[in-house]
Amino acid sequence: MFPTDVISITDLRTQTAKVLHSLRDGAKYVFVNNKPQAVLLSPSEYAKIEKERQIQEIKDDVKYTKQHGKKYTSTKDLMKDLLFDA
Repeated sequence: MFPTDVISITDLRTQTAKVLHSLRDGAKYVFVNNKPQAVLLSPSEYAKIEKERQIQEIKDDVKYTKQHGKKYTSTKDLMKDLLFDA
């Protein structure tokens, strides 16, 4: 975390448009009484993180099924078991 990544709640209140515009440069950590309280992300950064989380969740599900002896004859069966419509 760099000093430019940190904003106070006061700055967020008084310079909202500027803070939101600055999210193009990366996440901002919001501090209240000198303690981190929140993180602001751009919509594209949030979507990227969410996609990575979903991919990891699928990988974990596949790993679990392999560890518990499940075998699939097709990707369709695997996806069906993982609650995807294939």
